[in-house]
Amino acid sequence: MALLSFSHLFILPAIVQAQNTCDHLADTTCDWKYDKECDALSLPQCATGDCFDCDACLTFSYNCNVCVAAGCFWCPGDAVCLTQALGPEVWDLNPEKSPSCRLEADWKTTCEAVNPADNVFTDPLYDAMKWSYQLINVEQVWRDGITGAGIHVRVIDDGVDAEHDEFKVNFDVANSCEVYMPGQPLVENKHGTACASIIGGASNNNVCAAGIAPDVTLSACGVPSDLDGATATFMVHLEVVDVISNSWGPLPCKNILQTEQRQYHLDKLQQTPCPFSSEPSTSPCTICGPTFADVLTEECEKAITDYCSRYYELDPNACGEYLDLYVSCDFYALSPVGDQNFAKAVQEGRGGKGVIITFAGGVCTYQLDLCFYDDDDNDVCMGLPEVLIWKSNASAPYSNSLELHYLTIDV
Repeated sequence: MALLSFSHLFILPAIVQAQNTCDHLADTTCDWKYDKECDALSLPQCATGDCFDCDACLTFSYNCNVCVAAGCFWCPGDAVCLTQALGPEVWDLNPEKSPSCRLEADWKTTCEAVNPADNVFTDPLYDAMKWSYQLINVEQVWRDGITGAGIHVRVIDDGVDAEHDEFKVNFDVANSCEVYMPGQPLVENKHGTACASIIGGASNNNVCAAGIAPDVTLSACGVPSDLDGATATFMVHLEVVDVISNSWGPLPCKNILQTEQRQYHLDKLQQTPCPFSSEPSTSPCTICGPTFADVLTEECEKAITDYCSRYYELDPNACGEYLDLYVSCDFYALSPVGDQNFAKAVQEGRGGKGVIITFAGGVCTYQLDLCFYDDDDNDVCMGLPEVLIWKSNASAPYSNSLELHYLTIDV
C-alpha cells in the first residue's frame, strides 16, 4: 500500500463513514465472501453484499496506525481493519470462521497491545500472531532464552527479499546461492519472503511480528526448474547450514482433456443424478441440472471444474469421485543425483550429524494438487513433513490431514 499523506488521512474518516452502509446480516447471497477479493461489481449475487471483502477499511489491515487514523475499527488478534465492529450475530452466520474479535467490544480504536505484559516481544502485530505462538508453545521457549541464535536456516523457495527490515540483521548473503534476490532470474520474492518471515523475522524492531526463531541466521536459494538443480542447492555452503526449509514441489497434475480416462468419467456422469451439493449457488447442479444429460455441455464441464477447484473441501466425496474428469496426476521421483544430494546433506551436514530438511507435507486437496514426497516422509533421506494449520487448530483445507510424526534427531 502506498504511503498516505496527512491530507489523505484527514479526509479518510469521511470516506469511511460514507461507505459504511453494507449490511453483514443480509449478506446471504454472495458465495465468495472472506476471500479478500471484492466481488460486488463482478458477480450479480454479490452486488449488494460481500461486505467484508468490499469494506473500505480492509485495505488498512496490518497497519493499525493508519486504520485508527481513518476512523476504522481494529481487530488486534487478526490485524484486520473494518468500518464496522462486527459482533457474534455476524459470525454465527459464518461458523466456519474463527475471528479473534468475536464481540464488538473486542474491536479497538487505539493501537495499544491487548495484554502487553504477556507478550515476549514488542512488535506491533504480535497480538495478531499470538494464536500461532501459543499453538506451538513457543513463548515459553523464548522466555527460556532460546530464540534461534547460532542456528543457520536455508530457505529454498522463489526468493527472499534480503533487504526487508525483518531480515536486515540476520540475513547471510555470503552463504546464499547466487540467485536468491528479487530482480534476479526466476526469483519473485513473494512466497519465499513470507516463509522466511515465519521462520526468522526479527523481533523488537517495530515491524510486523516476530518469527518463530527471530535470532536465527537465514540464507536463501531460488528454486531451479528441475529437481536435480533444486536438490543441488542443498550443497551450497552445506558446512554452515543446520536446517533446510522447502515449501515447494513440482506440480504433479496436468490437464488431460482428450484422454480415454476423461471419457470414462464423462460416460459415468451421463444420466447420473447430480452428486454435488445444491449449495452454494455456484454448485454444478445449477448449471448441469438435477440429472446430467447424455452429452455434458461445455458450461457444465466448466461448472464442475470451477466448483471443485474452489469448494473441494466442502464437497470432497463428489469432487474426489470425478477428479479424473479434468486432471491426471503423476508423482515425480528423484533421480540418482537428487538422491545423492539428499543423502549427503543428511549424512555429512552439521559436522556429521546431518542437516535437518523440512518439506511441505503437501497441498493435497486445494486446486487438486498432490503431495510432494508424501510417500517418503518417513525415509531418513527425505526429511520432516510439514502440515498447514488454520487458526481453528484444524489442518488447512489444501493441506494433507494433520498427522504426528515421531523422529529422532541427533542435535
